[in-house]
Amino acid sequence: MRTLYAQVSQRLLSEVPRFFGSFEAALGELFQNASRSGASEVRVTYDRGAHALTLADNGSGLADPQILLIAGETGWNEKVIEPAGVGAFAILRDEYVTRVEYESYSAGASCAAWRMTLTPTVLRGEPATVEDLTPDGASSGLTVRLFLKPEMKISEELLRRARAFYPFKVLYADGSDSCELAPLRGWEPDLILNTPIGALEWSRTRKYLDKYLDEAVWEYRALPSPTLGAALRRAAQTHSELAWEIVNHGVVRWFIDPASGVRPRLPDRSELFDDDALARATQALVAALVERVLEAARQATQNWPARVSDLWSLPYGDADWLKSSYLIELVLPVLGWPKVKYTDLSQVSVYSTSYGDAEIDEQPVVFFDRTAREVASRALAFTLNILGHATSFNPNATNPRVIVDGLRESAQCAIALAERIEVEGSGALPYLIADEEGFDLPGLEGLKQGLIFAGSAAECIKFISESEELAHLAALRAWYGEDECLSDWLTWDSGEPELDYAQVRASLIRQVSAAFEPDLAAARDIAFKVRDACGPLEQALDEVHWAHVCLKNTGDAELKTLALQLTTCEKTLRATLAAVERRARQLAQRAGL
Repeated sequence: MRTLYAQVSQRLLSEVPRFFGSFEAALGELFQNASRSGASEVRVTYDRGAHALTLADNGSGLADPQILLIAGETGWNEKVIEPAGVGAFAILRDEYVTRVEYESYSAGASCAAWRMTLTPTVLRGEPATVEDLTPDGASSGLTVRLFLKPEMKISEELLRRARAFYPFKVLYADGSDSCELAPLRGWEPDLILNTPIGALEWSRTRKYLDKYLDEAVWEYRALPSPTLGAALRRAAQTHSELAWEIVNHGVVRWFIDPASGVRPRLPDRSELFDDDALARATQALVAALVERVLEAARQATQNWPARVSDLWSLPYGDADWLKSSYLIELVLPVLGWPKVKYTDLSQVSVYSTSYGDAEIDEQPVVFFDRTAREVASRALAFTLNILGHATSFNPNATNPRVIVDGLRESAQCAIALAERIEVEGSGALPYLIADEEGFDLPGLEGLKQGLIFAGSAAECIKFISESEELAHLAALRAWYGEDECLSDWLTWDSGEPELDYAQVRASLIRQVSAAFEPDLAAARDIAFKVRDACGPLEQALDEVHWAHVCLKNTGDAELKTLALQLTTCEKTLRATLAAVERRARQLAQRAGL
């Protein structure tokens, strides 16, 4: 029996630099080493003449240079989460450098000083040279000098990305120019919150700049992370509609606390593991983010009136990001402003499409009202709003008791009749309107009519005659139901459609009278016939009048006698015609015309 041990082959060692996807990632390893050494400042110098980039930190230094050449080892005394131990190798790619010089000073008990030169050939088995220096016992720090290939380009933006979010100060000098390099943020946060699993930043920017990905910050280095973004959206979907809006139309930067159990993949830590720890963490982050958004919204809206409609004109304080319509519209109901939305019937109109067809144009009324009643019926919400009672549709609400007594319906009529309609908390209603999908109240689900009127057929006809409400509603319902009658209610003036509400009212009156009061229908028909007949009779009498006027002016005695007889006949006929017209008006009044 033999005992074997795992080893790292020379071939694998030579490929370690390629574990890091870019020169920026390799530089990030050098800044990370400075952070782990406890540095509070890193000075970066670029010598264009020598094409050399130097990073000098004031950390603890490294007592033993050998540690830099052992994959998987780290020489820093402080606790390091999952060190890969390959940072020194990351920069040793033939494409990047010709050589790298390290110079270290450490103070205190580990007082040591040395200088080491590495070339990419070290990874192929060649030795590195180390020169021992004389420590001064007080100063400490590690200096790394990169002698770059001529084609390598150095910029402040590159260095700012590589220095990531490390808490130390970075001072940069390029010839005579010098500056402090702050972390490079693709976006600035609208909200910053501390959670038990790390700080979280959020911005309402993704909606406008889709190029930004959610970022996981591991040991101060930002990882654009589709994995984090997907996990956040999964958590938001199970939380609430508001959470989905916040996450899906915003961008997140999470500074991971290792206690969360979330880990990046080694060695280059370019993405997170998609596991149960990430799922638990993102659920907690989403819940915390929603509560922080609501907290900011409570403060911004504390002096708002009970009813708000023009959301853009209201004061938001420091929370202008709330002005995004979808976000504020989802936030307000949670804060006690139910959303009220319904169609303004008086503003329903039609327009012509490019194909020459007519389309309905609805004008919605939208506002948020702290006093609004919430109901689970769309039909009831629509009706109460039309009648002036602010009501919000909420499928999770409880409907009040609705009483509909003496319901009568007919397939011939778009309106059903009832003896009484009463809603608990709102009293008696003149009518009840279905939404575009019908009635969604117990006992009324199968009703085909779009409206129930409380009253007799005569009262309904009178209401239709005196008000345009039902005419507007009927036009809208006919549009939803694609009824053929709609085409009879349209007029085309200069190629543009208009709704003829006189035709709509007449059509509804005919339907109601025919379905529920046949005698009214008969009276209506008689009234129309009389009205049509009276016109020609009046015209004929006018001709007779002018005829006997001419006869009276003649010198012939017999013609004058005949003219007198015509005058008598005209008076009799006009009296009879007036009586007919009076009776026709009575019939028309009964029929609601």
